[in-house]
Amino acid sequence: MEEWIVQYVGEATEVFADFTGEYDVLLGGFAIVSGDMEEVTSLKNRSGVLYVEGPQVLECEQFQEQRAGQQAICLEDAGLGKGEGVLMAYLDSGIDYRHPEFRTLEGKTRLVGIYDLSQMPAKEYSQEEIDEALLVSVVDGNRLVPVADVSGHGTHVAAIGSGNTGVAPQSEILMVKIAGGLQDESSTPALMRGVDYCVRMAMRLRQPMVINISFGNTYGAHDGSSLVELYLNEMLNYGKLSIVVGAGNEGDKAGHAKVMLDSDEEKAVELAIGPYQAPFFLQIWKRFEEEAVIWLRSPSGEEVPLSEKERQAVFRVGKVRITVSSLEPTPYMRRQAFLVAFASEESYLSAGIWKFYMKRRQKRPMQIDLWLPANGQLQEKTEFLEPSPETTVTIPGTASRVITVGAYDARFGQMASFSGRGYPTFSVEIKPEIVAPGVEVLSASPGGGYTFRSGTSMATPFVSGAAALLMEWGIVKGQDVFLYADRLKAFLLRGAQPLPGNEQYPNPISGWGRLCIRKSRP
Repeated sequence: MEEWIVQYVGEATEVFADFTGEYDVLLGGFAIVSGDMEEVTSLKNRSGVLYVEGPQVLECEQFQEQRAGQQAICLEDAGLGKGEGVLMAYLDSGIDYRHPEFRTLEGKTRLVGIYDLSQMPAKEYSQEEIDEALLVSVVDGNRLVPVADVSGHGTHVAAIGSGNTGVAPQSEILMVKIAGGLQDESSTPALMRGVDYCVRMAMRLRQPMVINISFGNTYGAHDGSSLVELYLNEMLNYGKLSIVVGAGNEGDKAGHAKVMLDSDEEKAVELAIGPYQAPFFLQIWKRFEEEAVIWLRSPSGEEVPLSEKERQAVFRVGKVRITVSSLEPTPYMRRQAFLVAFASEESYLSAGIWKFYMKRRQKRPMQIDLWLPANGQLQEKTEFLEPSPETTVTIPGTASRVITVGAYDARFGQMASFSGRGYPTFSVEIKPEIVAPGVEVLSASPGGGYTFRSGTSMATPFVSGAAALLMEWGIVKGQDVFLYADRLKAFLLRGAQPLPGNEQYPNPISGWGRLCIRKSRP
């Protein structure tokens, strides 16, 4: 009799009530069923059933995709363990702690804890509490540990790096939930609180730790000088840590423009505001010591000065209100920024082409950078008409000491167009420094199943998992007790391999090349 795999949510006794065939319940919301073909097919229409599929197809896709990813990063024959003794912390959208990827053969959790920062006050759930939640029904378990992963982002990411079919399947998992909704939005304070929690735990447990961050934004000078970037650099001085950050998905989003003023001629940057665009602001960054005249021309021809001495000025152009704020250098940053906020008397901004004009006041070359908000905050047609894909690594991926990861398509050996690119502004830093598979990556999804996702979020945990394997070999097993932070990064970059068609390394697109664990071991 043919067998089928069923993915479901809820209590199995309710989902399969009145089913006359046979079924075996597995962990994580899966079951193997057999019986009359017509009745098995009818399971698809039951409310608790998420998916019904033949086991060969599902097992084949899952195994081949995971195996292909591990081959792409040279995991086979690397002579390393599986991450035992290393803590892997994920700052993300939460985790489906019931998923089989995060449970032992005995059904217990592999998580050392969950820290939920998406609600205030924050709530901490211990390993013992998670295990208790796994012993009872889903409803009762959700009362004990009410942590859901609404978007599925954190579940997907954590399984790539630390799942039972992931890169470091014996590492210990710590999930810090810093985003709670479908939009996966968080804040730099939440990020910093999460990192603080992770570092304190690593120090308390006296274990090496890898911190995986798949979040970023475009606000800042992109030169490593923001407080969150400086904070991450400083945290690497506490304990035996490595911090791995995604390069962001802004590479092809037309959200960055760069102007070089190398003559006395004025230059212009055109910004298209698409239909139904909500209020937003953009940033203009330059060196403070270099003076320039900057003004904005509306679609109807009105002009607004942007580079005057006032700290803040408000202008009205038709129904649009433009607020210009000037930010001067800080003790940690020499740059100057102009924040230009677009608002409207109506629900949306009027569509049209706005032009930023710039002219230098000194006879020396000047660089001026403009950034729009991250793409998720903009309508499709709101973009610079002549964008620069360089310097699109999101913050905090521009922090100098973190390992910044871009994405490539392992199926074809080529870079993903969306992957954020370097270099950081006014800097000689190489960002991203390394790339990993980030296109159509198969990994866990809430409810016990698996799905494909793309993004540098997916590439980042491949490198985090690699870091955990090397830290186990070096620190846990005593082969190299200083193999963390900058030393670990150096070996990962030395082992990186070129992508086809790229002859010059490092470069601002793929850094030092693709991750290859086998060649990264000291």
